[in-house]
Amino acid sequence: MNEFTRIFGLLALALLLVGCFGEDDSTSGQTGQAEDDAFRNALPNSETLKLEVPESEGSKKIMLRAVAAPVGETSAYYLETVQTTRAINFSVTLLLSWLDILVQYPPSERLDNARIWGPWQPDDALSQIEQRLVVTENTESGTFEYSMEARKLDNEDGEWTKIWYGNVEPDATQAHHGIGDLTLDFDAAAEIDPAVVEQGRLVLDYDTVSDGRRIEVEFIDFVGEDSDGEVGNGSYSYHSHADGTGRYSFTLVGDIHADDPDKDLPELEDIQIVATWQADGRGRADASVTGGDLEAESFKVVECWDTSFQTSYYIESAVLDGEEYFDEDGDEESCPEVVPES
Repeated sequence: MNEFTRIFGLLALALLLVGCFGEDDSTSGQTGQAEDDAFRNALPNSETLKLEVPESEGSKKIMLRAVAAPVGETSAYYLETVQTTRAINFSVTLLLSWLDILVQYPPSERLDNARIWGPWQPDDALSQIEQRLVVTENTESGTFEYSMEARKLDNEDGEWTKIWYGNVEPDATQAHHGIGDLTLDFDAAAEIDPAVVEQGRLVLDYDTVSDGRRIEVEFIDFVGEDSDGEVGNGSYSYHSHADGTGRYSFTLVGDIHADDPDKDLPELEDIQIVATWQADGRGRADASVTGGDLEAESFKVVECWDTSFQTSYYIESAVLDGEEYFDEDGDEESCPEVVPES
């Protein structure tokens, strides 16, 4: 889905909800708005779960690769970090942007410890399903459970299926901040809606209360719209600090030779990358590749970049038949300190 389609979809949702729910709560003055805000504010939004890393203005696209960029060129692992965070942001913030719009309207139903928005048909007359958002407060623990639920239109008395859902302990001082989790269940969605082509699950654990924000993302048997049926499993960890420093890591199973048509090397490698950065944009990435079609027993890269996001130092090392080989360039002293896990 491109950016134009995303924006068009959000505008269409806004127009649809005006027809379903009337004007938004910011101007309605409807009794119960203050109580509704407790349910609204407990939910994460597209800003609080956004992954942010320092970016240059011309970040170009690269394919996953296991080699560093030459000194003086834009850092390959800097680009890899930016592009991966962008991809995750697009998937998560698209969903949460819809949620941001939806909860601006009065809930359709108010219960003692719950609010329900909907149901509505997301694609109007073309839709085969209806959806609703349910937010429930656990008054004993002070936590909230939220879920987007769907069912087929020809099953109006049937059970609702949760297609994405989560729990949160909201922060008492900041709206939309908290410690919680969010699961996007594409398999459940596909059983209800034949238009859903993705498979698997995406699971987030987040903490937007402590220092900066911490977000853990796991892809479980995930098949994307443009992945040619390839099943992906991987885990991503992101932690940004209030002082502007940050740390990002991911582990996945992938094909580092996929972009080389001259090589018939279909096996998948185990890839791990840890990237950390300073507030001024300088950063360092440590990467390792093992298994699959890798000829060496192991392959490791350290790449550092400067405030212009250009490679200032790299070293590549490989172990082959018990012998270790190196390729090094640049000034190792230019590498910033590694931001530790915390």
